[in-house]
Amino acid sequence: MRSRGPRRRFPRSRARPPDDSTIATHLAAMTHLIDESSAHGVSTDLPRQIKAVADRAVAEGPSRSSHAAMISQFPNPE
Repeated sequence: MRSRGPRRRFPRSRARPPDDSTIATHLAAMTHLIDESSAHGVSTDLPRQIKAVADRAVAEGPSRSSHAAMISQFPNPE
């Protein structure tokens, strides 16, 4: 059997920086998608609904700003 080299060791903690992959980091992209869709005559209904859900999740506070926080907003379609 051929050796595959030294085994990589990963840290036990898979913690991410608090601002990595949060909803807040993606709000600008959501806004851009809405603007570009509108400029090209594409419906903005769905992107606006998704952004509204993201905005509500972020408004709940920093601890709720991960993408998983959006799930708590699904029963509240405003």
